This record gives sequence, structure tokens and C-alpha cells, in this order.
Amino acid sequence: MTVFPRTYQESQPLTTNAVYLLRGKGERRERDDGPAIIANSLTPIAAARAALPQIVFLNLGQQPDVALRAEVAEIIATHRGPSPVVLVADGHRLPTKRPQSLAVTAAVLDQLRTVLGTDAVVTRPLRQK
Repeated sequence: MTVFPRTYQESQPLTTNAVYLLRGKGERRERDDGPAIIANSLTPIAAARAALPQIVFLNLGQQPDVALRAEVAEIIATHRGPSPVVLVADGHRLPTKRPQSLAVTAAVLDQLRTVLGTDAVVTRPLRQK
């Protein structure tokens, strides 16, 4: 694998025995023993996973009141993003007028956990088709 100086500098800090997502291209050189990989970027795997869209499940409890639903709706409206949101109450998915989506950040998840409770906010990786 070849990492040019600019990519190396942009990828700092690099650590040994860590896993990275590599984006680049493969090249086949006639003089070399085989294919070579030219790195365009190196991202720690934890950061790469965090950047992927997730699906967010919000458990509103057994009988969510209007004020709770309004507060959750306000948080979602304020932080729109690529991650779909599924609202659940009494173990069943709640219908929504239009699809809900959210920008998943630690701050937004903390805000939702404060309103709904720690166990009521669950994220899962979004399966790509």
C-alpha cells in the first residue's frame, strides 16, 4: 500500500495495531510483483462507522402523551439528517404522516435520552439494499 505525504498528514494521528477504513484505488504495475493500493484516505474504523447512516428507534412508552410526542417531534425537526427514525409505543410502530429522519450525533442522542430515558433510544446500522 502506498500512502503519499499529503494523505498521511491528513490521516494523523495514525496508531499501530488499529483498524482503518482505506479509500483508494488499485493499480497493476508491470515492473512490480503484483497489484498496488494507492490510499486516498485513512479513517479510524470507529469514526467511519459513526459516519454511516443509522436507524434510530425511539420508544415513547406505553401511552405517550401529546406533550412528549411534541417534544420528540421538535427535536427531530430541529436535527434533520439521513438516519430514519422509527417511533414505537406500547411495543408497536407508530404511523407518521411523513418519514422522519435525524442527524445522529452524540448531543442529539443525549437530548433524546434525557426526554425519553436511556433505554428508550436505540440506534442500529442502516442496512443498505
